Amino acid sequence: MSFRNNRGFRAGHENLNEQHYVRIHEQNKKYLRGINFQRISDRYTDPIIRIIDKFRENLLIEYKTSSSTAEERIDRKFNYIRVKDSSTDKFVFLSVPNQIKNCKEAIAWTFGLSLPQYNLFFQT
Repeated sequence: MSFRNNRGFRAGHENLNEQHYVRIHEQNKKYLRGINFQRISDRYTDPIIRIIDKFRENLLIEYKTSSSTAEERIDRKFNYIRVKDSSTDKFVFLSVPNQIKNCKEAIAWTFGLSLPQYNLFFQT
């Protein structure tokens, strides 16, 4: 089963239903919230976490997981953008498509904008 949200993000390459997919993302975000990204340098290497791009305080992160059931054994990659919530000053992780390769593009995608639209929005 697969589903698409209103921005065309497809989930379903592994026959996951929507509830399972959302549960996986919530578990991933909980794990990522426990990592101290301030101590991570540009040379940071980890077999499951890779920082793809940095822009100000924002980080585009690739997070690799494996399925927990013995019969599946599927490796998965998820991309998240870490942004600061302006109302609480806490960092939050938002899921973005894996083909996004920089922070500004990821933030634009979360607003449903293209990168040129996002840049134009913040120039005015």
